[in-house]
Amino acid sequence: MDVREGRQDEPGGRVWDVRTQPGKEPKASGRKAVEAGSGDEAAVLAAMQSLGTAETKGIISAAAKRSGKQVGTALEAMIASGKVRKCRIAKGTRPYDGFELVEGVVHAT
Repeated sequence: MDVREGRQDEPGGRVWDVRTQPGKEPKASGRKAVEAGSGDEAAVLAAMQSLGTAETKGIISAAAKRSGKQVGTALEAMIASGKVRKCRIAKGTRPYDGFELVEGVVHAT
């Protein structure tokens, strides 16, 4: 549902413009979000390939030039599709959660 209230100082006074659509019809903004998500996956894939080794989400995020939320969403989708797997990596003496590309999988988005 979209509601436009208008403003009190508009000619003709305040307006209430309400539009609804069935829940089965995806909104254009929803389609754009899905398309943007595939762009995020491509950026994450390119970043992981350029890094060449398992890395943390933060490092992947910086390399992909995407926010942590965008990278997290892309990584979860890539894990679900079998392109990426979670792993543990060591930096210095501390272990961290990391992500690595699955070998033998064609990595095209």
